[in-house]
Amino acid sequence: MKTRFLIVIFLLLYNLGNSQVLSFRPGQMYHHSKTITPVIGQIRQFDNVNYFSINYNHFIEERKIQLGINYSFFSGWTWFNVNTNYWRGNGSSNTSISRVALTGGYSIINRHRLKVIPQMRIIFERAKATNSLSQRVYIDSRVDKRYEGPISLLPLNSFQILPALGVDLDWNFWWRLHFVYSTYYAWGHKPFQKYYFEYTYDGVPQPTAEWHSDGTGWFFSVGLGITMF
Repeated sequence: MKTRFLIVIFLLLYNLGNSQVLSFRPGQMYHHSKTITPVIGQIRQFDNVNYFSINYNHFIEERKIQLGINYSFFSGWTWFNVNTNYWRGNGSSNTSISRVALTGGYSIINRHRLKVIPQMRIIFERAKATNSLSQRVYIDSRVDKRYEGPISLLPLNSFQILPALGVDLDWNFWWRLHFVYSTYYAWGHKPFQKYYFEYTYDGVPQPTAEWHSDGTGWFFSVGLGITMF
């Protein structure tokens, strides 16, 4: 089903456009785990993981309007961070994420083979648990003796549709070759992983801390593309 969907989108874009660019972009995702119940001393912080995307873009109407489709994949991580001299935080991943996104934008700068394109995305995300069992890790009391207890990770199979806003940069620097860069922020709403910390602080039992990951975060990628037609 997914293969047929991609073929239909590809043919539609091919018939609409007069310039097609295929690009390959490694990048970083700076994700923010959603706090349900915080741990003592918690601080807000984005943590990064690697991701990779394949992008197919069309430029139409004097190459100012951009329509495209891309596929990306990465590991779904959940993190928490605390303000301590000994221990910054802990994170883990038992989920694999794949995304197909439909994109649209308009070039506000289009000169000297350089395009700067504000962009909207509709992202179709599927999460797959790579381990159906909860993972349990015990905090080593030698790291920070105030925190001690088991950590459990609950990966989930899920599907969601996410909105995103960002900017694309496309520079046709030589022949058919392009330098491409993109950044966007996506808003997730359906957890694909849950993280729990049942702990004591200075020997005193505390409420179980809980965090969820739902795909919310900043995405940055840079790579090379080639004009296909």
